[in-house]
Amino acid sequence: MPYGGQYGVATNEGPGWMQFRNVKAKEDLFTPESQKVPATMAAAWTACAAKFGKQRCLGTRQLVSSETIKDPNTGKELLKCTYGAYRWMTYNRTNERILAFAKGLISMGVKPKENVCIFMNTMADWQVASQACFQAGIVLGTIYATLGDEALAYGFNQTESSTVITEGALLPAIAKIAKDCPHLKSIIYNGEKPKDVAVPEGVTLYAYEDVIKTGKAADVSYSEPKPEDVAVIMYTSGSTGLPKGVMLTHHNMTSACIGFKEALPTIVPGEDCFMGFLPLAHIFALCSENFLLNNGCMIGYGGALTLTDNSPKIKAGTKGDISELRPTYLAAVPTIMDRIRQAVTGKVAAGSPLVQKLFHKAFESKKAAMKKGKGTPIWDAIVFNKIKSVLGGRIKEVFSGGAPLAADSQLFMNVVFGVPVCQGYGLTETCSSATIAHHTDRDSFGKVGGPLVVVDLKLKDWEEGNYKVTDKDDKAIGMPRGEVLLGGPCIASGYYKMPEKTAEEFIADESGKVWFHTGDIGQVHKSGTLQIIDRKKDLVKLQQGEYVSLGKVESMLKAANYIDNMMVYADPFHSYCVAIVTVLAPAVAAFAEKNGIQKEWADLVKDPKIVAEVLASLQKEAKSSKLAKFETPQKIFIEADPWLPESGLVTASLKLQRNNLKKHYEAEISKLLE
Repeated sequence: MPYGGQYGVATNEGPGWMQFRNVKAKEDLFTPESQKVPATMAAAWTACAAKFGKQRCLGTRQLVSSETIKDPNTGKELLKCTYGAYRWMTYNRTNERILAFAKGLISMGVKPKENVCIFMNTMADWQVASQACFQAGIVLGTIYATLGDEALAYGFNQTESSTVITEGALLPAIAKIAKDCPHLKSIIYNGEKPKDVAVPEGVTLYAYEDVIKTGKAADVSYSEPKPEDVAVIMYTSGSTGLPKGVMLTHHNMTSACIGFKEALPTIVPGEDCFMGFLPLAHIFALCSENFLLNNGCMIGYGGALTLTDNSPKIKAGTKGDISELRPTYLAAVPTIMDRIRQAVTGKVAAGSPLVQKLFHKAFESKKAAMKKGKGTPIWDAIVFNKIKSVLGGRIKEVFSGGAPLAADSQLFMNVVFGVPVCQGYGLTETCSSATIAHHTDRDSFGKVGGPLVVVDLKLKDWEEGNYKVTDKDDKAIGMPRGEVLLGGPCIASGYYKMPEKTAEEFIADESGKVWFHTGDIGQVHKSGTLQIIDRKKDLVKLQQGEYVSLGKVESMLKAANYIDNMMVYADPFHSYCVAIVTVLAPAVAAFAEKNGIQKEWADLVKDPKIVAEVLASLQKEAKSSKLAKFETPQKIFIEADPWLPESGLVTASLKLQRNNLKKHYEAEISKLLE
């Protein structure tokens, strides 16, 4: 019998490697051609627009009012907003804007296969602009709206884009570096233009709506792109140096949509609704939204800071985006889910001993019942239904991607909200496609599921880290382990204008098949599900020879009391690790009040009692997660301000910018290691 189970099976192996496929695709991977579906993004959109024309498509909330107040915990000024109901465009209306914008771009002189950059926050018109580029065969260069000046200019210059699509609020950032971008001639901005923005001579500003008006009146035409044409140059978040532009073809992206369709529940057009708030410049969000739109799912847009009723920018007593939209599907990165978990546990901890006891009893009872596939209607009525309203009350499934989700966080979300939280795995270089946990799998906590039908997954020995496919024959391990390699129709064609880097990571085997070397270390369980257990770049050898996996430790400790975000640091000259953390202000303020500590926020987080309490909570979590002593931070530094993408310390998808963090906190790390 071949190694594997219902979610993936070994199809080939050789010295030092083992290959796996989805059981459905055991004989052949699925492709747009074999499935008889459109092989370009342009044709895919045209088909779904015709099929779902009168149904709701893209929804947006309007800002009603805003005011600035002082945070009672930190004393800092906060912007609080009130938003109205969602306003919707139908597929027909959306299609009209897409076609008009495409013709508007052509009228401005943009030619097929030329590069146009989009530097814009997630919103309906981001999606409109991207679909317009796909229709006209224009290559879309996606750049995070939170990248710094150097990376922004790098993206504009490397793509040699003469046209940039943005929004009024981001115009100052472009104006700042425009003089260093000789190819830049046109800037299209959405929304209002700041009064004091000035661009260099030779650069022309165009209002987004004016481009659409021009397109509606224009007598121009364009041809549909070919499947092998590049659709997107997606710049990575640049967690290690300048970003890389990943070249994704139309065929890559339509293949990814096939993988999603085979793995995820069937979308009910006109009923199912998705909460869109992750950055569309991130491959996980872009491919997810295109898959959903192609299958008739409504998308309502929001933001990470306006998501729930308790989000930082939502005025008390008014609705966050989820409460207003009441979506049926939600995709979130682990940091967001960790915050949701902490919000729930924080409320429970603030309750009476009876409330705490009731919650824990309900949680354990439901967890046990869930493993048996049974429901708990009484506990739901007494405890959990009120909590479900945090996510709108209609959620069918939550998808997690972008970074590893800790097993206990995944379990918590499953139990408390009563819906599957399915963790997936993919990279920009694989069009976000690799694996995803099936919604019926009750034993995939901490795992990322089996291979999608469009992916070959290979484990290859990594001798330095002592991970081998022959570990399946070791009774203490019982599973093949190694670096994860991925191949198939969704794999990118390489990095834009970086042939040497492409040759390093996209490597052909003896048969000519190209494999992307992810740098992630995984193990495949007997069921055929993959579990990411390490990463080459995150593995640090300590003074006494032990290896610390920084990413693993961080994912396990983020659920600790008080912790908002954290970076673990270790080096070969010490026998222990340390951590830089940001904290949840309400939780820290509550501890301070209880213990009679009265200080301004910046001084409060440096108070020895506060530092000791936060460190103790981390070490308690480490013990419950069964981390070794050398994996457990022995000292910490608490940062007073949260890490936002604008700071350059985390990416737009809230992953750590490890190099930037190490440089920024160099002095603090040195003191911790004294």
